[in-house]
Amino acid sequence: MVRAKEWVGRKFGKWTIIEDLGTHRSKPNSRKRRRVKVKCECGYTAVKRVENIAYGGSKQCVSCQSKFSDAVTHGMSNTKVYKAWQHIKWRVTNPNYSLYHAYGGRGITMCKRWEEFENFYEDMGDPPNSSCSIDRIDVDGNYCPENCRWATPKQQARNKRNTRWIEGKSLAEWEEITGIPHQYISYHADRDRSIESIVDRWNKKEEKKLLKNKIDK
Repeated sequence: MVRAKEWVGRKFGKWTIIEDLGTHRSKPNSRKRRRVKVKCECGYTAVKRVENIAYGGSKQCVSCQSKFSDAVTHGMSNTKVYKAWQHIKWRVTNPNYSLYHAYGGRGITMCKRWEEFENFYEDMGDPPNSSCSIDRIDVDGNYCPENCRWATPKQQARNKRNTRWIEGKSLAEWEEITGIPHQYISYHADRDRSIESIVDRWNKKEEKKLLKNKIDK
């Protein structure tokens, strides 16, 4: 739970938290949420959930948004590509973002060019389909044109920091190529056996199983 009392007086976007209003339930059985009173740079005040302010969900009042937001210049604030760019900025610049420790907190940055959404869009374009998201080719590298691509969930899963690589391919790729469960491949790879040897062992194991089934029948 975010401790809003520690943040009274801090600024997020155009909002400044001016009062902690404690936790409340919107419905009898709903989870308690902490609410705060905030003031926009224009003077407008509102009551918001603290995580919506601190994690970038709301940056300014509706009046200021209509006058000054990026959406006015490019009209893309509700698109997938704009939201992807926005999330990158949060990850690398906002210490209050829930995943900051895995990005900005370990030195990952966004290139200077991409500080402007229009440049990001020019370099990356629209995602090929709705399932794609931005992926860094080098998971320890920064967000920049040469290190980013639109990737499917499967590609993303293969490109995590904890992905296991065997003879130049991920464990998931070997499972797809060979049809052998990744647990079996991993077990024998731990014993310094090559993929060729693992496949041979698996085939012999399956042959024995088929032979046993024939005899049992």
